[in-house]
Amino acid sequence: MAEIRVNTTGGLKLYDADNSHYAQIVAGTITSNVDAITLGHDTVTIADNLSLGSDSAILKFGTDTEIALTHVADTGLKLTDSGGTPTLQLHDANESIASDGSKVIITSGGTAFSLPTSDGSNGQVLTTNGSGVLSFATASSADPSSADGDSLGTASAEWSDLYLADGGIIYFGNDQDVTLTHVADEGLTLKTAATASDTYPTLNIYTGSTDVDDNDYLGRIEFKAPDEGTGTDAVTSVAAIYARAEADFSSSVNKTKLVFQTANSGSATDSLSLTGDGRGVSQYTAKMWCSANGQGTVAIIDSHNVSSLSDHETGQLGMNFTVSMGNTSYAPIVNAWQGYAATFGAMDINTSTFKAVQSNGSAYTDFNRVNAIVFGDG
Repeated sequence: MAEIRVNTTGGLKLYDADNSHYAQIVAGTITSNVDAITLGHDTVTIADNLSLGSDSAILKFGTDTEIALTHVADTGLKLTDSGGTPTLQLHDANESIASDGSKVIITSGGTAFSLPTSDGSNGQVLTTNGSGVLSFATASSADPSSADGDSLGTASAEWSDLYLADGGIIYFGNDQDVTLTHVADEGLTLKTAATASDTYPTLNIYTGSTDVDDNDYLGRIEFKAPDEGTGTDAVTSVAAIYARAEADFSSSVNKTKLVFQTANSGSATDSLSLTGDGRGVSQYTAKMWCSANGQGTVAIIDSHNVSSLSDHETGQLGMNFTVSMGNTSYAPIVNAWQGYAATFGAMDINTSTFKAVQSNGSAYTDFNRVNAIVFGDG
């Protein structure tokens, strides 16, 4: 059975039946030799659980109990302030959630935002008036207010990636006269809208250089299989087309060659050059060809890379290159026609000229049609 004892300090002790646990009241403070409630003049310490056993139980705060936390049966808790706006601070006054009875007010970073009191329409977004009042509004259109009236991104605020659906089209021009269309699983199509005869799209590749020197690159198109699983040679450049200056540019000079590169093992290398003077230069194209009249006053009938002819002597027709050969190891092939068997060849081979030789089998002879073609390093 429990006992009540008065100790020498003027306190009161309550013991349980087996005399092992007690609660002591001294000067308004309750203590115990087990976890319990401690009451001070301004503090209540609860060592374990607190249960408010009735629906609508209320905890009140403050000297005038203006703040109250009320249990709402089967729903939750309600925070009220009899003196104004009940506010729940999350760290300090700069971060809080409050209500003035008509709307919720969220404070973040010291800025109070008043939420709308009703829902907006489907697809609308929250906007601010710049003074912390939020409301629903229709999202602004991304369209400019007039033709050529706005840009997408800026020089310092660039967009990252652009995703278009299958068949997506990019339109260019005020009248959408040029389009770039996605062809699903294939690539892109550049097209003009014009339907008149001799209308076509143009893809320009420009350099921004203001001082083009000999051998400067002007533009390049490259072909590659970068995702090829075997790696090494397989992922290098396999083909390319590039334009390269053949002289320093000036107001009267823009000599340029177009070079085609292909690969066999390793990166693509030059295979064919179309030079500024119209020659096709490669190891499998003729560096020079000529059809000439070798009788009387010699004359070029038609030719490529031949600047002139030299009538050295009977049966020896000199053919002079416009662009000299790279060495004297080239292979000149000569033939002619005069209506009977003859012997032909080349002699006195130099980088700038050679002699096309004609013979009737016993003596040098001028022929009325002398043909020559040259292969080698140009």
